[in-house]
Amino acid sequence: MFLRDNGALEAIGKCPVCKKSIRETEKAFWCSNYREGCKFAIWKESSLKFFSVFGVEANDVFLREIVKGLLAREDVVLSLVSPKTGKQFEAKISIRKNDRGYWEIALPPQKSQGGHKSKK
Repeated sequence: MFLRDNGALEAIGKCPVCKKSIRETEKAFWCSNYREGCKFAIWKESSLKFFSVFGVEANDVFLREIVKGLLAREDVVLSLVSPKTGKQFEAKISIRKNDRGYWEIALPPQKSQGGHKSKK
């Protein structure tokens, strides 16, 4: 079970919630302070799905480097492919908590284009 911290797991960064160590297991990157109540975790399966939607062939090594960069608060900019248009674009990715309370790798929120006002 991934909650067991036997000390053999290498820390890859600091938790953005509680500042304890983030550990990597087969299924996730999780906070070593989980038993004490910190629920920070980035699930590998959902992260791999996120990248595949944008045309990135990701694996565990790729994810580890991305998560390390995000935990170090580095700007992580990737070349992605729009699933709607097929056009390539660059985007800064981040870690955020989704509306279900889970942490995930995500694109920043879309900025409004401005100039478009609804008529009353």
